Amino acid sequence: MEDSAHNEAVELHLENHSPKDNCFQLLDTFLTLHENEDAPSFYTSDICSDSLNPSFGPLDSSNLPSWVNSKSFSLVVKIWNEEEGTPRLLLQWTVDLRCLNFISSKLYDYPIPFRPNTVLFEFSDGFYTSRNMTREETKLNGGYPMSSSISLDKEKQSYNDEAIVRLVSLQNTLLDHKKSLLSVAKDADNLLSRKNLRLAIKRQSSKAKAKLQHAEEQLKIKSIQLECCRHFVDSFRDKNKQRQLDLEEANARCSTGKLYLAESRKNLIQNKAILESTKQLTIQLKCEMIYELQNIYPIEPSPIDPSIYQILGITLPNSVYTGHDEDMIATALGFTAHVVQLMAGYMDVPLRYPIKNKSSRATIFDPVSRLQGSYEFPLYSKGEDRSRFEYGVFLLNKNIEQLLYAERLTVLDLRNTLPNLKWLIQTYLYRHHIGMEMPYES
Repeated sequence: MEDSAHNEAVELHLENHSPKDNCFQLLDTFLTLHENEDAPSFYTSDICSDSLNPSFGPLDSSNLPSWVNSKSFSLVVKIWNEEEGTPRLLLQWTVDLRCLNFISSKLYDYPIPFRPNTVLFEFSDGFYTSRNMTREETKLNGGYPMSSSISLDKEKQSYNDEAIVRLVSLQNTLLDHKKSLLSVAKDADNLLSRKNLRLAIKRQSSKAKAKLQHAEEQLKIKSIQLECCRHFVDSFRDKNKQRQLDLEEANARCSTGKLYLAESRKNLIQNKAILESTKQLTIQLKCEMIYELQNIYPIEPSPIDPSIYQILGITLPNSVYTGHDEDMIATALGFTAHVVQLMAGYMDVPLRYPIKNKSSRATIFDPVSRLQGSYEFPLYSKGEDRSRFEYGVFLLNKNIEQLLYAERLTVLDLRNTLPNLKWLIQTYLYRHHIGMEMPYES
């Protein structure tokens, strides 16, 4: 341990004396180093598994604990067996490093086999051990040797005083360099830590400035937004006030409107009653006028031929006028046209073919006629084209048919001029004036 620049390796050969099966058993061993037998270990090697000749790794004296006396010439070597998690001491050897003997630079150059439980130290120039080893073994429960001691009476010194002084000087120099190196490294670490601290402070300062600038910009933006929101709230409040006033006015108008509506409903009910009474009165007046019209222009069957009707005592055949007086036919058609025109007015039905009353010289109009000549057709035959006269009679019968359709009546024969007209008058009076007899169908 005097030369801290040397690395040491230990090789162990164990002979297993098991009384049970008399065979060798592979061991899991590890090494511990002590300053004396009672001192705690200052080095513990890794476990070397399943071996009878374990070889432990190098020992660097610079990594030893601070309480170890690195200038001591002696140490205690203990070799342990790890069995089921419990360590058992196999060998204990108190070594004086000054009395080790050189064996060889390489193990295969050494021709003599080693005795069991021989411990070898490997230094930079080769392997060392004691020449004679006396063992005092104590058997354990498993048959393993408990401890052994080695006599140092006949050992030869491996180093002289000059070499030891030189080694101590080198070790002190190495320690001084190591301390200087540690001091320089510590100063460098302090300097780097200071620089890192300054850089960290600068980075934090830059980040803080950037955050502050960003916060100021956000504050400006939020201030503008807040001002806009305030203007919006103020305008919204003004609008709400105006809406509230409008709502109050609307409520007042609504209240007035409700009163007006109630009054209007009363007036509506009264007006409906008046309208209904007016309608009834109008219908009654129309019926009276139609009744008077029936009395003015009575339509009765001819006493000679009941199938032919007379109007005001003048016979009007059913659209066939051959052999009859033309003037009498013209007069009867004039009376009939007058009755049809008055009935259309009483029934509020606009005639498709307007009539122009001139008594026996009455005419009728067809605005969409395709016949040549005027749209006005005579209801008299004297001095007129026969075809135009017959077409005029046809238009008169179509007007009577229109009035019958207005009363939802069906025309059985369009040529029956006076029977259809009498049926129309009697049906209208029966439907709208209770108490009259139901007319018969022609």
